[in-house]
Amino acid sequence: MASTTGTWQDRQVILIKGLLLIAKIDSNVVSETIPLQEISRVTAITSHVEKMMQESSQTSFTAAQTAAAAAPKGTFAFQIFMHESAAVGARSYSFRTDTKRDCDDWVKYITTVSAVAVRAHQATDPSVDKVLRWRMRCKQFYKSQPVQV
Repeated sequence: MASTTGTWQDRQVILIKGLLLIAKIDSNVVSETIPLQEISRVTAITSHVEKMMQESSQTSFTAAQTAAAAAPKGTFAFQIFMHESAAVGARSYSFRTDTKRDCDDWVKYITTVSAVAVRAHQATDPSVDKVLRWRMRCKQFYKSQPVQV
C-alpha cells in the first residue's frame, strides 16, 4: 500500500463480508477498514511501459527504451476510490501486486463484491422507502441478461 509520503509499505489485505481490512504484516491490529458498499470504483494503474506505448506513435521500442520505462518488480498496481459520502471521505487507496494477473484478479473481485455489497445495503437500508426499493429492483432487472425459456 502506498503511504502519503509516496513509499510502498507491505500490508495484509483481508476481505471479509462487507469489509476490506488492512493491517501491517506482523500485526493482528487492523489499521484501515473499508466498507465495501462505500467503494465507488476500482481501477488498475497502467505501467510506465504501457503508458509510453499508448501515448507514442512508435510501433516498436528498443530494449534500452523499454528497460528505461519499465518499472521494477511488483509495479502492477490498482486503486480503490471511495464515494464522497463515505465515512473516510472521497479518498483513494493504492495497492501493488507482483503480477499483472494478481492485479487483474483483485480489481475484478473487489469490483464484484463491492457491487454485491451496494445492492445488499440498498435492500436493507431503512432510509430507502418501498417505492425507491421497487424502482431499484426494476432497474436491476432491466439491466440483467435476457433469458429465453
